[in-house]
Amino acid sequence: MPDRPTLTTPTAVLRMSPVALLAVLFTVLGLSPAILADPALFGWLALAPALAATWVLRARTTADVRGLRVRGLWSSRTVEWERVSGVRFARRRSGRFGRFGVAVLTDSSELRLPCVTFRDLPALALASAGRIPDPFAALAATEK
Repeated sequence: MPDRPTLTTPTAVLRMSPVALLAVLFTVLGLSPAILADPALFGWLALAPALAATWVLRARTTADVRGLRVRGLWSSRTVEWERVSGVRFARRRSGRFGRFGVAVLTDSSELRLPCVTFRDLPALALASAGRIPDPFAALAATEK
């Protein structure tokens, strides 16, 4: 049987760069003298780099034609595109959600999108099959 080309919908997996683990490594190296000097007193300091490494390896937002799958440090959640009314970003880094995007749901609740920044909107638009607009493509169309 001849091979037929299959049309697959793209999936966008947005996560932290593994290079962020270097910061965790340097934190461990910086804390190790205190932890090794008195483990009973400073041993709890090892939790911070362990949590940071877990966040870097676990946190991600996956988008496809079905919806969004959000994975944080402690939990996961799946939301269909029909429940998403838009995506917004804070004007400043300081704020409840920091620099990551927020999906605004149809019931006016918000869902934090870990690892999704404004520059990730083209990938999110492609994976959502146009449900999330690509502002860069719209800008390029108006400039022509």
